[in-house]
Amino acid sequence: MLTDRFFEITYNYIYDNVDVGIGMMDGSVTSEDFRAASIPERINIFNNTFASNSHGITGGDNTVVLNNIFVGHPVIAVKNVDGNSDLAFNLFFNNGIGNSGSNVDSASSVFEDPLLTANFELQAGSPAIDAGTAFYIWQTETVLDLPAGAYSGAAPDIGAYEFDSGSGTPPDPPVLVSPADGALDLSLTPTLSWTGDGDNFTVQVATDTEFANIVDEAVVSTTEYTAAVGALDYSTTYFWRVNASNANGTSDFSAVWSFTTAAASAPPDPPVLTSPADAATDVPLEAILEWAGTADSFDVEVATDAGFAVVVFSDTTVSTTITLPPGTLDYETVYYWHVRGHNAYGAGVYSSVFSFTTVAAPDTEPPSQPQNLTSPSQTGTTVDLVWDASTDNVGVSHYNIYRDGELVGSESSTNHTAVGLTPATSYDFQVSAVDAAGNESLLSEPPLSVTTLDTIEPTAPGTPTLDSKTESTVSISWTAATDNVGVTEYRLFRDGALAGTVAAPTTSFTDTGLAPATTYTYHVTALDAAGNEGPASGTLDVTTDPGPEPTIHVGGIAMQLRKAGKWNIGRAVISIVDESGAPVDGATVVAQWSGLTSDIDSGTTSGGDVQFDSDKVANSQSGQFVVTVTDVSASGFVYDPAANVETADCIDTAGDPCTVGPPDTDPPVAPGPLTATAGPGSVSLDWPDNTTDPDWASFSVYRSTTPGGGHVLIAEGLTNSEFNDTGLSAGTTYYYVVTAKDTSGNESEPSNEASATPTEPPQLSVHVGDISVTIVQLGVNRLASATVLVLDQYGVPISGVEVVGDWTWNSTDIGASSGITDGSGVATVDSSKQKALSGDVFEFTVTNLILSGYTYDAASNVKTSESATVP
Repeated sequence: MLTDRFFEITYNYIYDNVDVGIGMMDGSVTSEDFRAASIPERINIFNNTFASNSHGITGGDNTVVLNNIFVGHPVIAVKNVDGNSDLAFNLFFNNGIGNSGSNVDSASSVFEDPLLTANFELQAGSPAIDAGTAFYIWQTETVLDLPAGAYSGAAPDIGAYEFDSGSGTPPDPPVLVSPADGALDLSLTPTLSWTGDGDNFTVQVATDTEFANIVDEAVVSTTEYTAAVGALDYSTTYFWRVNASNANGTSDFSAVWSFTTAAASAPPDPPVLTSPADAATDVPLEAILEWAGTADSFDVEVATDAGFAVVVFSDTTVSTTITLPPGTLDYETVYYWHVRGHNAYGAGVYSSVFSFTTVAAPDTEPPSQPQNLTSPSQTGTTVDLVWDASTDNVGVSHYNIYRDGELVGSESSTNHTAVGLTPATSYDFQVSAVDAAGNESLLSEPPLSVTTLDTIEPTAPGTPTLDSKTESTVSISWTAATDNVGVTEYRLFRDGALAGTVAAPTTSFTDTGLAPATTYTYHVTALDAAGNEGPASGTLDVTTDPGPEPTIHVGGIAMQLRKAGKWNIGRAVISIVDESGAPVDGATVVAQWSGLTSDIDSGTTSGGDVQFDSDKVANSQSGQFVVTVTDVSASGFVYDPAANVETADCIDTAGDPCTVGPPDTDPPVAPGPLTATAGPGSVSLDWPDNTTDPDWASFSVYRSTTPGGGHVLIAEGLTNSEFNDTGLSAGTTYYYVVTAKDTSGNESEPSNEASATPTEPPQLSVHVGDISVTIVQLGVNRLASATVLVLDQYGVPISGVEVVGDWTWNSTDIGASSGITDGSGVATVDSSKQKALSGDVFEFTVTNLILSGYTYDAASNVKTSESATVP
């Protein structure tokens, strides 16, 4: 429960702390535990600059955080500053993560580079200039009310340093006017006045000329000031001075004048009550009463009525403060109090009457037992927990999380992520609720048993060995892999592509549908039940037995009309391919011209093509040049006429294609069903392959941003039944259809419409996957060579990364070196040559990984350093 005390931390530079800039812990806690502490006193944290601490601020209820800068915190800027706390008009930049569990007003906050100088001062153009607030109300109470003279711009700057927007000079020192220097018999509240220019004036009153004992000090915007009640005493000489300030600086102090107060000649004036404020609430039972006034002693009375008929406390003190003893006050009761002074002339008049209300009785009722503890998701090292909120007669402050009966953390919300766990391991979790008074509920029942996922991959299987082979099959086997839980499946790869799978414990596989007399490379990987795939085995090269002689056929005929002066010539480019569609060189082709000419051509393919020109025909003749393939032959091949795409083609003297047979007007069937899958800034399309149409040629993809129409062609000529659309905007829904075309240009009806909404692209990062170091002999010298594997955020090797690191020889620094990763993600980094002896140790440590567009994620390194010993 909030007390009437408060603390204020303002205009500080708080930087370069190993742990936290400001940490708030309750009770007797003396070490930072980063949880939401229950602190009943208000804490004002205004206009500070937090830089390069691990955390900026942690813990604490009833905290008001205004006009601060949080920059360069590698872990977090603000953590668990919640409860009744407010965080507004702050600037956040380059912190590790956001503001976990804290009440941050994002609408009023700034998320930009503050442009701090090396001394943490604001530069011109900083977004922190005039971005703060001068006035702020928290829970109906004004906690910040700066006068206009306290800042130079439209509003206070964010951070500890107030930017100086002026360009002139500070004001001259003020000139004192009244009371006259050495004045006598002044009242205890004299009015001091002066002349001078300035936005603000600082007035000081002291009992000595050195101002070592200042009894009254104030900053005012006018040229006069009345001394505070209770600050001065009778028959005392005081010294006073004033300085002036504006946007350009502060003047020197004025000359020092003195005055002497009058001797007491009557009972003292009524004291001025100060604390608790009139009508204050939540005042503790052992209340501290404070007032201002000048007297030899004071009478204090506290009553339950404004007429003081029922006085519960009465005492006399020489101080201007008194603490009510235990047992004097009751909980949740209104009390009235006043004070009068005594001096040699008697008792003065009582002060005005203030009232206050004491705090409510302490909360001793624990919250209800949390219910429905569940785990919606797990990884190998983390478990996510959620549960239903508990209830409390006052309010739940936080929840304690227990793992296997031991307290491991707390949360202000109804969810928690347990980290640092062991894969494939069972844990029991329970949760309790705690209120602000520290009352803890029963633990949730029954304990929730959760097993972390298995993330440990199997070992590599043994290198495959050949069992048997034919012209189209290969049978292989291998020794089994091992796993912490158990191998469930083996994957067989042919030339790097997945060729098939077998269920464990089977350790053999027959690959079918292979080409004769062809060499294939095989390797095997093992999977466990959790889907973890282990490293690849060694490789095995197998060449299939020779098969029947391959076939060739006409892959297509391209016709052109050529003009040579007064002549027209028909030109045919005939393509010869094998059964896989690959061009065949050295094939002999015979063709018969018909129509306007009747000559016969024969030639040999180069690059799979052979070109034939018809005899010349006068351009005055009209008609058609028709070419027909009559024979194809090639050494090592058999001609398969049934496989010909076409055997004849035609072009007329107008240069237009003509039809040898009936024209093709039948379009392919529509592809489908089409599916769309969203990815980071992309959409992947997939549909069944309908290439069974004999003259099918390609697919085309159309896209729209509205459903049901407006599709625009984005890709054509596709020969695979899949397409990845990239460079898309995250959060926008895209709609797609696909069509098919045949060789005659006939296009099918569109497929069904499929849609997807791309997600944000992932954060790109690189880290070290492995390091090995070897010793190289160079005559009488030796050097060490480090081989560094670099992986991206998905664990995929990545090229073009500059690997930077430091070498030591027998723990002595021998210089930095670097290298660039190749296509397999591996960089070689050599040390300098040394006159090393047997037993000497070279060690390489990676200090940075550099690749444009990527960040170096050192926390994900499998290794950061490695060493080798000279043999």
